[in-house]
Amino acid sequence: LEAVVAEMPAFRHSGRAGAFRCWLRRIAVNRLRNHWRESRRKPTVGPELLAELDRLEDEGSDPSRRWGEDHD
Repeated sequence: LEAVVAEMPAFRHSGRAGAFRCWLRRIAVNRLRNHWRESRRKPTVGPELLAELDRLEDEGSDPSRRWGEDHD
């Protein structure tokens, strides 16, 4: 929540449905990456998790599409 509040002034809605949800997803993915990088820890599930985060960040990917469907 702190990250969302900090980033909120930079958010510009594109007018597309789900734009805010995509922005929130991007913040979550980037915060996870930064956390692992800064703490020098690797995710316990391995590199597959990082690859899944990349797919989740891509708005055209299946995980991203499912994220939107689950929301709807």
